[in-house]
Amino acid sequence: MATLIARRCLECGRSFDTPAWRIRQGKGKYCSPCCARTAIARNQVGGHIHSSADRAVRRERIMGAKNPMYGKTRENNPNWQGGRTVDNRFGYILVLSPGHPRAHKGDPGGYVYEHVLVAEKKIGRYLTPFERVHHIDSDPGNNAPENLLILPGDKEHAEIHNQRRERNELGQYS
Repeated sequence: MATLIARRCLECGRSFDTPAWRIRQGKGKYCSPCCARTAIARNQVGGHIHSSADRAVRRERIMGAKNPMYGKTRENNPNWQGGRTVDNRFGYILVLSPGHPRAHKGDPGGYVYEHVLVAEKKIGRYLTPFERVHHIDSDPGNNAPENLLILPGDKEHAEIHNQRRERNELGQYS
């Protein structure tokens, strides 16, 4: 059972009991959510409420010409990695290749997965939209030509991955 402490609401002045852990967290100042919302709306607590002019000035400082990095893209940016980066979600390597048919069109744009480029060089042509490249050792960073297998479609690629998956007693993939 939590220890209750008697408090007085900072908004309406009514007495109420609150657990000690809420006070340790810096909470337990108001008797109800309604009083807390009213206090925040009156700017008695919480973060700063900025005017639209304040927000515009801050946005200009961060995103506009006042930002020292404004307009410094690719080679002009000190963080430039030479057109080679890693997709942090899955670990695949991306290479800058703006004229490629599979180049990503979004911002920053022009990047293609390295394993696709290596596979295309191996077969001497662009991959069709349906063809998939499979990493034999399951390492997305190992793009050696002998580690890449070109498959005709998603079905064949899924079959390879499903052979490695475990099935439960009902025959379903777990």
